[in-house]
Amino acid sequence: MKNKSKLRRHKEINEKRKHRKAAFKKKKMLVRGKITVTAGGLGFVTPLEADVVSEEKVQDIFIPPQFLNSAMDADVVEVEILPDRDSFSSNRGPAGRVRNIIDRARDTVVGEIIAGHKIRALNKRISEEIKISGSLNGAKRGEWVEVKLLHDEYARANTLHKGTIVDRISNAGSVKGDLDAICKEFDLSPPYTREDNNEAARLQPREIKRMDLRDRITATIDPFDAKDFDDAISIAPTDNEAELELGVHIADVATWIAPGSKWDKAACERSFTSYLPGRTLPMLPKTLTASISLTADSDSMAHTILFTVNKHSGRIVSAKRCHSIIKVDKRLNYDEIQEYIDKDIRGEDWDNDLCSTLDTLIKLYRNMRRNRQKHEDF
Repeated sequence: MKNKSKLRRHKEINEKRKHRKAAFKKKKMLVRGKITVTAGGLGFVTPLEADVVSEEKVQDIFIPPQFLNSAMDADVVEVEILPDRDSFSSNRGPAGRVRNIIDRARDTVVGEIIAGHKIRALNKRISEEIKISGSLNGAKRGEWVEVKLLHDEYARANTLHKGTIVDRISNAGSVKGDLDAICKEFDLSPPYTREDNNEAARLQPREIKRMDLRDRITATIDPFDAKDFDDAISIAPTDNEAELELGVHIADVATWIAPGSKWDKAACERSFTSYLPGRTLPMLPKTLTASISLTADSDSMAHTILFTVNKHSGRIVSAKRCHSIIKVDKRLNYDEIQEYIDKDIRGEDWDNDLCSTLDTLIKLYRNMRRNRQKHEDF
């Protein structure tokens, strides 16, 4: 009886699988999307909006490593949704197989030459080794090289990428060599030239009506090893003895860089300053950054918001925005300010006026935080 029951159960399971496969074959859902590949070789496809080749939209699709079909991280791919199966649990969303590569995200890869005429990619999202096609062009094992990928049917059939060496970068294992490889892989722009810095140093701020706030005690507070000083705070009395005017000042970059100008385009292309060990790749020439920064004892152009605050309750009474000119009296860092708050330890060159100002600021920020916690949910 038990054997008959098992056979009947087995038959029912097979029938359900047949129906499921038939339904899937009829449906044959295809989805286009951008694939993310993890360091472990797992793929996840985010469908493109309004670009699902079916009547229904699906969530992110899991792609098992054996079904990547040569897809690489950030490629745009066409995915076939797989039928439910025990190895791909449907409660975590659909699984799929890459059927076509619609748009390749990259044409080159930086990697280290290893044994077997292959390279190991620097980018950990490319877990597969890449076969070098043709000559090594003088490169040796243990060197960083740039390889042009050969996206062809060979890669699809063998689930292995091929490429040709187009550039020798450096020896792997040294700080300089590894940084050179990182800069090449992530397309980091090189430092500005001396000519760039000289040209940037000649820039003058564009004229604009500004509020003169140089008479206020103003300070920057940054990490002790900060390279740029983009923001500052100030405090000043008002006509109302119960209120103080708290100034928050941001370096006015736009007064130095006109929209669409050479430096605007350069900053847009770089997007950020890259801080690498022993190597800084600035977003703007250092001479221009020095002009823009809120440097101590120098007149600086800023964009300012002035908050009128009740010094007892911490409530913001009013606020106004303006373009300003300020003069930073003191450069402070987070560590010494925290030490002063916690232990009342002064910096070596702090005078009584600075400490009195800091006491006022500390008391004000505490009252403002207390007021905010009282009136908002956290």
